[in-house]
Amino acid sequence: MKPIKRREFIGDASKIAFAASVLPHYSFAKDKRPASAIKTKLALIGTGDRGTYNWGKPVIEAYKDYVEMVSLCDISSKRLAASKSILGINAKNLYAKGFRFDDTGD
Repeated sequence: MKPIKRREFIGDASKIAFAASVLPHYSFAKDKRPASAIKTKLALIGTGDRGTYNWGKPVIEAYKDYVEMVSLCDISSKRLAASKSILGINAKNLYAKGFRFDDTGD
């Protein structure tokens, strides 16, 4: 992989940002409603305090007309159940049994 130059990165990033700001106004799905009428589906991975209270709850409360939390994922089934109750949603629970986080940097 060749190194990318700063100018190329900024140029590419600005094109992506522009496209991201324009595309939400168009829906390419079979459903022909305007994109603004279709809720964005979200999943919350990591349902501890930070995931539930610092991200999940504020997003659901502020954007309830625009987003739908469809799935929760965590390594703790107790946190999954608690987060689902706190958020007041009917999302699919994905229990990441056997997952082990390795922070050695390898």
